[in-house]
Amino acid sequence: MRFFTDHFFTEAQKSEMLGSAYGQYVKNQQLERQIEETRQLRQRELAQQEHERLARQYDFNRKTRFVGFVALTLILLFVTLTGGVGSLIVSGTI
Repeated sequence: MRFFTDHFFTEAQKSEMLGSAYGQYVKNQQLERQIEETRQLRQRELAQQEHERLARQYDFNRKTRFVGFVALTLILLFVTLTGGVGSLIVSGTI
């Protein structure tokens, strides 16, 4: 029934049929619409913040992984060089 009254009657006819209750109904509808828009805006803001947080986390993880690879490379290089020098010392070459 609400569909028919909302879509097939003019504002004047609705006001005439419902009297003063129609004004309150319109105010309630506007308030509900405003609350829903505010809720949707807040949800979009939260989704945007979550997206930005995930992007920062991804960048941090990528940079951390790179630093780990560099550190591993330096450790392997150090071990290889000290192992080579140590073998020369033990063999008596140096």
